[in-house]
Amino acid sequence: MKNIDEIASFVGELENKYDIKSRKTEIDTILQRFKELNQKEINLDLEFRSDASTIIAYFYFYLLEQKTKPVLTGLANNYKIAACTELTINYVQPVIGAKNTGKSIRQINAELSVFTALAIIGGWHDLDFYLNSGISSLNEAIDTFLSDRIEIFSYLNTQESFPIMLNSQTWSLFYLIYQYYRSIPMMR
Repeated sequence: MKNIDEIASFVGELENKYDIKSRKTEIDTILQRFKELNQKEINLDLEFRSDASTIIAYFYFYLLEQKTKPVLTGLANNYKIAACTELTINYVQPVIGAKNTGKSIRQINAELSVFTALAIIGGWHDLDFYLNSGISSLNEAIDTFLSDRIEIFSYLNTQESFPIMLNSQTWSLFYLIYQYYRSIPMMR
């Protein structure tokens, strides 16, 4: 995998094809909301790379162009966008400091990547989501899934592997199961 500096050669091409500015704005919103929630909920003060949204936006479009589009037959759906962004955040590691925590920076970045994927799957509009299905066993399964996912992303080496399609399928299946169980009247 190319490092972030090597992607600079693709910047002009990416700027001509994609709306980098809008993507940066979306990422800034997510980073800010993640920071606010952590400050409010657990008194965790986060520090981000000064160029976090810029690097994430460019690297996301680079991954989309180089790793995702070659195997697509159509447009990228929300699950592929979420998967690609989640892996991008894990690669970039935009959180560089945290006060008042016993967590590692990698774990906090893993939490951010999962938070971001959920925001994308949820349609970007509601960053105050809470996956409460109204079904206690499903809520427990969701909590376990998300905890396990954060644990995996705390250790995933994105210097070597970008399982975008597999990651996309995982999010798609997660969302379909969640919606299915919420639609069954007797399960509520």
